[in-house]
Amino acid sequence: MKTICKLMSQLLISIVFNLGIVTMCAGQFNFSDDFESYPVSTNIQSIENWKTADQVLVSNTRSRSGSQSIKIATPSSSAVKLLQYDDFVTGTMDFEFYIWREKKASITISPNFAFPNIKFKSNNYVTSYVNSEGGYLEFEPEKWHKISFHINKDLNYFDFRVNDVIIDRGIYQSAFRNILAINNYPGGEVYLDDFKAKNNILPTPKINLLISDFRLSQLNLEQIKDSLWVTVTQEGTQPVEGLEIRWSQNGTDHVLDKPDFKLEPGSSSNVFLAEVELIRGANLFTIDIESKNNTESDYSDNRLVLTAVGKYKGTKPVLLEYTTSTLHGYSPMSIVGAEKMTQLYDKFVSIINMHGNDPMYSPDYYFAGPFYIPQLYANRREISVLPSIDEWISVLQEDSAIDMGLEVSYDKSENQLKCETRVDFLEAYENPLYHTVVLVEDSVTGTSSYYDQANSFSGGIFGSLPGYVDKPQYIPASEMVYRFVGRKAFNGTYGSKVFTSMQAGQSTTYLSTDQMALESITDKHYLISVVMDQNRRVLNHKKVKIKDVLKVMTSGKEISEKELRIYPNPASSVLRLSGWEDAHTLEIYNTGGSCVLKAMAGPEIIIDQLPNDIYYLKVVGHRGENTVLPFIKAD
Repeated sequence: MKTICKLMSQLLISIVFNLGIVTMCAGQFNFSDDFESYPVSTNIQSIENWKTADQVLVSNTRSRSGSQSIKIATPSSSAVKLLQYDDFVTGTMDFEFYIWREKKASITISPNFAFPNIKFKSNNYVTSYVNSEGGYLEFEPEKWHKISFHINKDLNYFDFRVNDVIIDRGIYQSAFRNILAINNYPGGEVYLDDFKAKNNILPTPKINLLISDFRLSQLNLEQIKDSLWVTVTQEGTQPVEGLEIRWSQNGTDHVLDKPDFKLEPGSSSNVFLAEVELIRGANLFTIDIESKNNTESDYSDNRLVLTAVGKYKGTKPVLLEYTTSTLHGYSPMSIVGAEKMTQLYDKFVSIINMHGNDPMYSPDYYFAGPFYIPQLYANRREISVLPSIDEWISVLQEDSAIDMGLEVSYDKSENQLKCETRVDFLEAYENPLYHTVVLVEDSVTGTSSYYDQANSFSGGIFGSLPGYVDKPQYIPASEMVYRFVGRKAFNGTYGSKVFTSMQAGQSTTYLSTDQMALESITDKHYLISVVMDQNRRVLNHKKVKIKDVLKVMTSGKEISEKELRIYPNPASSVLRLSGWEDAHTLEIYNTGGSCVLKAMAGPEIIIDQLPNDIYYLKVVGHRGENTVLPFIKAD
């Protein structure tokens, strides 16, 4: 699926049904159409109450009932608005229709022609997962499927059903008052039949609780504790006083009694249930809510049944690189995406925003080839800018053949920042590797107009992006803080070739340097060392905050025996050092002159694996200066 910025560049076909003519009374309507009364091949733009600028034809090729339906006849991407109703300002909306698509048609259905989207992938498999923030539902092509929405305009939420099964619930935010929008990309035959729509304004009961949202294990990772939350909404007219929640995970029942809970009419509240852990595979959750101060007439929306799939996480963190620009109106998607990933997955990701065509652009760190904005690359593989949970988990499950460490020092006499990357091979690796180090600055601001952020989501015309609908078309620089800006790549974006063959258990180091003033390094600066395979896919990375690890040295300072002391001597398992602060690496040699152990400099070195013998400890400085001290290994 292409990004929204690419989709909007395609031709938009608008099919608008004017429901005002079928309004039964002010603010209410009942409507249905099975397309049986129209001549075959009629373009619905010629039918009363239907308007379209493009071909949407009555067809007898296939139908769900009777002998006719309508066919979206355009061969390429079509954004189709259906059932726009300007009087839908209050109450509820229930509508349904049936859809048939061939295999190559990939359908996006939205209740608001913006976010969220329900996406139906173009393949032949059926799954049960869909998510209002961009998840996919894969359903069987070339058969009729019933699609239905229930929308509450007053509380701005919807629920979505496929074949009468609740699939998703989400926030309904529409600047257009559209009831339905469909995008067909990249094309293919799509048929629609048996439309029904009804707007209701009903007396509001005293108590009408519902579960309007559910949050569990944003990562869906097994054996990782995460918070279980529900959002409780009161649609009734009377305040709720006291709440009982009964919930179960895989048949184990729990009760949460909240006697002090209060909820005003028309309000919602997030309620924390418990810390939970998923097991591998399906985890069935059932949640029931009930007010303690009054009974309800309808408990149908008080229950939520959800299956969360526990999946294994590998040991490899994810490098996320967003393409963005202050000049591109869809770039706020990358801003929102980066903030969301930071909030939810901070322990699992490192984020870099790659700016193009603005003051933060860096020629040292810029993807070659077509530069789509916004776009997201996970370990240098393109994924959705706002990835679904399933897509995100597939990235998290990637494992690595290497582990990494990163040491950072600064040579004051040369004004040189030095980055020493240690790579430990967990398995044999025979292909070329590439290495680079990216300097990242967080929370960048500017004062000139070039730091103003273009915002295509202003007013909701091109989509409802949270936090940006109410902001102007050009957000002033004074209101913008740019996170995780990629300033430069020491060895270029794609890195330099470092070696071709290593064995499991072996380690090596790479030195990368850059000229910069020590005073320019702040608490906002990070270094991300990246190791890539021959296809420039990220094998692993290591991120450090420079100020937290920086060692400052003066070039040429000798490491002397007077400053350096080792103890105990003889030593059995641990050799300890004092005066090592100016050292870079520690090397141990046997009497035959072979290096038997090498490590980064530190206050101690583990030697319990060495046989009893006489050894020589070589302490190497940052510029290669060294001293050698003998010691005895004896148990």
